[in-house]
Amino acid sequence: MRARPTVLATVAALAVSAATGAMAEPTACTDPMLAVDAPDPATAERVCTAAMTAKAQLAACGLTQSRAVSMEIVPRIDGPSDTCVGLYHCGTDRISLVAPSAVAEVMPGDSVFATLDPEVYYDSLIVHELAHALMEQAECAHPRCDSDKEYVAYAMQFLSLPQSARDTLLSWRERPEEVPQVRLNDILLWMKPDIFAFTAWAHFDALDDGCAFVQGVVRGETTLKLPEPLP
Repeated sequence: MRARPTVLATVAALAVSAATGAMAEPTACTDPMLAVDAPDPATAERVCTAAMTAKAQLAACGLTQSRAVSMEIVPRIDGPSDTCVGLYHCGTDRISLVAPSAVAEVMPGDSVFATLDPEVYYDSLIVHELAHALMEQAECAHPRCDSDKEYVAYAMQFLSLPQSARDTLLSWRERPEEVPQVRLNDILLWMKPDIFAFTAWAHFDALDDGCAFVQGVVRGETTLKLPEPLP
């Protein structure tokens, strides 16, 4: 999350906390492991439905849930930028989202995601933030760097999109024929998060088994962390 909607779902997850308004008791979804704190029943139902679909999509790539996750719909998010629309609060199993109707006004026009239908984008945003939550719930052999976390979240976000929406995103810039893993690092993520997102998908999609790569990152067996400089 930063001045771009991708970071909306991105560097957002890197923040440890965000000040958000308190809501009423969360509404349990049909899936008892998910709950939504929303200002009205229609929004709660809409987010529940999207979250349950997202959970199934993530499970298909090996990201499974072990603890309950709650989502709160808030007027604004005090995150890494003023244009943050979604944020996973690290260590809390809690996600903050702006309302679906607020996405269009918050999203910067120069983002890679700006050409998507706001409703389609919102569903993919939930996938992104839920990927962060479930990744944190998974056992991990070694600490994950920021690019590890965002690679998984962006790859899952792109994978969740309808093919027509994904094609729209891929027309944003020329797709690289080959993506060396070393290109997917924290420096690119911090400086050009949209390009990181685009490149992460190109890398994932080119693999024979992208979900196997994701699982290696989730378990901490594979990392995108840059090697330490020689002394």
